[in-house]
Amino acid sequence: MTADIDTYPVGDLPTRYNIGKQAMYNRLESLGIKPEKIGNRSFITAPELSQMEALHAHILAGGTMADFPGSQPAAGELSTRPVDVGAMSTGRDTDVLTLIETIAKVLRPTDPLSHLANLERACEKGWLLTSAEIKQLIGVKPTVRKGETEFVRGSFAFVKAGKIGGGSAWKVIKRE
Repeated sequence: MTADIDTYPVGDLPTRYNIGKQAMYNRLESLGIKPEKIGNRSFITAPELSQMEALHAHILAGGTMADFPGSQPAAGELSTRPVDVGAMSTGRDTDVLTLIETIAKVLRPTDPLSHLANLERACEKGWLLTSAEIKQLIGVKPTVRKGETEFVRGSFAFVKAGKIGGGSAWKVIKRE
């Protein structure tokens, strides 16, 4: 039975490394290890166990999962590992650099008062805004109690003015 020799039960990993279950699953995910399910138990291979051993030693030495060679960023997380741009070739790598530049532009801090200028412009032009547009500008969805038609936030009031599609339309009024 080589399966017993070449595999290690995932359920035994927390005890082996003296860590919790979630920490164990975080380490498996960081290494890109997907345990194989056999019956009602999950197993990792001997080479994957070696990776886990190396990661554990790295963490005990003061390292983190993020800076461990061979680890992968968690879902929805960007890698913080340095990239050797000089070693990149042309072609698809150029697309990656363009993407990085675009992301940097999007993440650049914006003027914290820009929403006020946009609200003032909507007020001057008489534009009707949707609830979603107002939420994007002020951070909250405008709501009113039954029988009321006005929502006030700071120096602006939003008055219900019909419908846009399936949602409410709001007229912006500046309060003095």
